[in-house]
Amino acid sequence: MRLLPSGKELNFSVIFAIKCTSLTFFFGTLIFCGFYIGSFMISYVTSNSNTTTPTFMDGIKDANKFMDRK
Repeated sequence: MRLLPSGKELNFSVIFAIKCTSLTFFFGTLIFCGFYIGSFMISYVTSNSNTTTPTFMDGIKDANKFMDRK
């Protein structure tokens, strides 16, 4: 045990400190990975939803009929 300048004993457990550090690192990693994957998914979804349809088509007389046909 260590003694404080006042003469009292300092109760410090190394094992407890290691547990706290490892838990903090573990949950921090989970939070970081969650934000990273979430931001990637958001950017992926928004980039794929911006597909545009052509407003005119060369070589087709009535483009509206062609676009309505499935």
